[in-house]
Amino acid sequence: MLIIDALNTGGGSDVLLKYLCEILESKRKKYLVLTPKKVLNSDKEVALGRYPPFSLKRNKILLDTSRKYSASTVLCFGNVPPAARLSCRVVTYFHNALILSSPPIRLDFFSIIRFHILRQLIWKFSPNCDQFICQTRWVATELRKILPRDFGGDIILAPFFQDEFTIKQDNRFESFDFIYVSSEASHKNHKNLFDAVQICTKNFPLARLAVTFNSESSFRKQTKSSIRDSVINLGKLSRDSTINLTKHARFVIFPSVVESLGLGLVEACLLNKIVLTSDLPFSGEVIKASATFDPLSPQSIANCMSKALRGEITNKAELQISNEIDKLVEVLTE
Repeated sequence: MLIIDALNTGGGSDVLLKYLCEILESKRKKYLVLTPKKVLNSDKEVALGRYPPFSLKRNKILLDTSRKYSASTVLCFGNVPPAARLSCRVVTYFHNALILSSPPIRLDFFSIIRFHILRQLIWKFSPNCDQFICQTRWVATELRKILPRDFGGDIILAPFFQDEFTIKQDNRFESFDFIYVSSEASHKNHKNLFDAVQICTKNFPLARLAVTFNSESSFRKQTKSSIRDSVINLGKLSRDSTINLTKHARFVIFPSVVESLGLGLVEACLLNKIVLTSDLPFSGEVIKASATFDPLSPQSIANCMSKALRGEITNKAELQISNEIDKLVEVLTE
């Protein structure tokens, strides 16, 4: 029996969690998922509420559940191993690159403290983990730097993502030149992107960018009135709507300054799109972009957008990694 600890996850990780469970189900593997709230609509999911990774309650839940179901493996899906050693094998899926090092843009004080604490917890709790799983070599290399020197477990590379889509026609998504599907978190770098739009639209006044802020008030705070006609917030989208939006866009732009994978990059490649992205190690490992820019320079971003609009960038992005979901399942159920 595989127990998946997803008590401290959400957002983009839910997409990967659902995909993993679909594959486990198709392979008829025995598993149970512990979540903060219902996200799978499955009888193999138990919603227990959200618990911080350092919570004693979280650790008690893992101890009790692994014993009750005679678990062979516990997968900690939220970056941090359990606070105490379990009686079974423990695998931790690490997927938050912000924990590894500070991004080249300013974070709020709360985030700085939070990520510092998480780094310390991973260092402290790593003896309770047998293996870490990462999506890219860059993340694996950086993770190794924050683990104790005597950590004897493995760090396994197993990128996984849904690589087949059912695309439904939706006319809402046919009019955007650029799209950027992401939350409004600081490291997503919307400020520089919006400044770039202001520069670009001086020569291309009809160009339009679609973004997906969860909060409309946050969107309005970050956008100047001068670009309100050029930038449209679609709000949080379902997975089907995200795929449709990407499929119908002329260009996908991705100015983030740090990612563990960058699911939007992967999906854009699978949909055969022209992708403009940050010239940073994380993106170069995941895709061969159509064009890159300096994410800290609005002028560089604007220049890249303008070249695309002039038809000077025509090559489709190419995926540099493969879906290793079968390898992941084998590791978890061996």
